[in-house]
Amino acid sequence: MTDTLAANKDRSLRYEQTYNVLNFQNKLKGLEDRSDYPKDKPWYFRPGKDSKVDWNILSNEPMTEHHFAAPDKRPPPDAPEKKRGKNVMKVGIRDYNVVTNRYLEHNDDKVNTNVQIQKTEAANAYWKNHDFDHM
Repeated sequence: MTDTLAANKDRSLRYEQTYNVLNFQNKLKGLEDRSDYPKDKPWYFRPGKDSKVDWNILSNEPMTEHHFAAPDKRPPPDAPEKKRGKNVMKVGIRDYNVVTNRYLEHNDDKVNTNVQIQKTEAANAYWKNHDFDHM
């Protein structure tokens, strides 16, 4: 029973915080000399940065000017990425503009054709249920 509890405690410490979140005491106190002692986990997901952008998202100022660390300890900006051309798919281009609610070419003809199709479908649906002769 003791071995099972110890194994479960070891497994939980792999994924949980290594300190008690209520009193901030180290859960691994006394185990620092062991070879499998866990390395310190950073509180951020990118070394030296709080977010994936090179500016403060609240003030919109660059991290070199507006950062919580001292000026000599602030993270350097990322190297600029190469700008590449956009890959535009020719297959999915629509012939209808949803903003203006118009077709790009031959709008009036296509609208009239759509209205005729809708009227025909509505008439077929109506006469499917109302095909009686009252005379």
